[in-house]
Amino acid sequence: MTPGEYIPDPTEGITRIEDLPKPHIQQRTRNFRSRPCPRCGISAGRYALDTRTLHDLGNTHTGRPIDLFVTFSRHRCTYCGRCFAVDMTELALPKPLHTSRPKSGCSLGVRRWTRLPKCQLALMA
Repeated sequence: MTPGEYIPDPTEGITRIEDLPKPHIQQRTRNFRSRPCPRCGISAGRYALDTRTLHDLGNTHTGRPIDLFVTFSRHRCTYCGRCFAVDMTELALPKPLHTSRPKSGCSLGVRRWTRLPKCQLALMA
């Protein structure tokens, strides 16, 4: 693939959400026994595990998205009492549901992954 090369959209013409390709599932882990506290720097032990689901547009040739299920650890500092989760900024920012990977064809991904009512999706099309 060269810059500026046209890649046809394999999902073009699909009007029903049920007909879109099913996402490929990938599992990732960010599980650590202890991490340094961001406030005081003392080693903080793990007290819980949590999961987060992230959506990625995936491969542009197949049009199949990727769902990342990330298991991560939560830590509590015994010195200052701060509770924090493992840093996952290389995958996504703290609140968004999508990965932070640059997206081409972003409008397709917005329509595919938004949790809007069908009437609003129809207005976006």
